[in-house]
Amino acid sequence: MDMPITVKFSFSDEIHAWTEDDTNLLQFAEKHGIEISSGCLYGDCGTCLTDLVSGEVEYLHETGVKPDPNTCLPCSCKPRTSVVLGA
Repeated sequence: MDMPITVKFSFSDEIHAWTEDDTNLLQFAEKHGIEISSGCLYGDCGTCLTDLVSGEVEYLHETGVKPDPNTCLPCSCKPRTSVVLGA
């Protein structure tokens, strides 16, 4: 049995289960009332760059900004494993 993927937002200490209906981590955060600054919504501006405290993400498309290790662009990725975001 697979363990459900969860997303923890470290600033609020909230944990929510990821579902197949969720599109990307930015949309998921907004759905749960977590604010992450954003701009282009496609990974080209870097405004949403967020610390990836733990876990792995997978990108939905090529992005213009290349995130540093331990960061992610929530507008352009989804969790591959349970993750903790610095948001």
